Amino acid sequence: MKHIAISGLILAASLAVTASSASPPTALAAAATTAQTADTPCVDSEGANTGFFCQPLSSKGKLIRACGKKKPQDLATCQGETALAFCQSRAFASAAAYNLDAQGNLAEVVCTRAPVQSAAAAPAAPVPQAVAAAPIEEWQPMFNVNLLGYDHREFGLARRDDWKSCKAACDGDGQCQAWTVSQEASTCYLKWDGNPELLSSNNCCITGIKGMASAGAVSAQKKIRTPEELKRLGSRVQGAAEDEIGRRAEDAVRRSLGGILGDN
Repeated sequence: MKHIAISGLILAASLAVTASSASPPTALAAAATTAQTADTPCVDSEGANTGFFCQPLSSKGKLIRACGKKKPQDLATCQGETALAFCQSRAFASAAAYNLDAQGNLAEVVCTRAPVQSAAAAPAAPVPQAVAAAPIEEWQPMFNVNLLGYDHREFGLARRDDWKSCKAACDGDGQCQAWTVSQEASTCYLKWDGNPELLSSNNCCITGIKGMASAGAVSAQKKIRTPEELKRLGSRVQGAAEDEIGRRAEDAVRRSLGGILGDN
């Protein structure tokens, strides 16, 4: 094969189209390339999926004019159609890119087996859908449960079921360890002992122990609990309360150490 030196090439990479395309490819870019010398031969190569042809020749062995039209409406489109026709004559599906030599002939044509899809025709990437955050369950006390005795102080409630005001009062009282709302009396009872063994099933009351975990959704809580159920509930509440006491103790130690280190 005779190697032809190509000088003053202009890169005209284009989107390739198949024979059924309604319009010819348009050039992506044009940029001057460094002139090649005769000492740097170009070699054709043809693989399973792509082919590279240094100086394409027609079936008659002649150089192929990049655009054979005298007055093309769009020169880049005309050149792209010529590159595509050459690639298809070599059993390729499309032309991925091509160059021109100094005389305006096709040079360095890249052919591919599969059609090259334009960016506009490429399927849009799926837009990730926002995942709705799981609703945070509101803390709930123990409904239909009473805590007997150990009353620290009491006060009346504007609403008979206003357990949130009772809980807030206990949280703000250093001596309060538990609370019970008597719906019959519309009264909040703050208690200085929150021993879960004192729990009893009674639909008169709503009860909470400082530091306890949520007792669960109101709709899932039973109106009447057996002694065994109260015992299990008491064990869970006690564990949560002990964890809360442990956290408070750790916080107190940190504050004390911080004060000592600060003084030094």
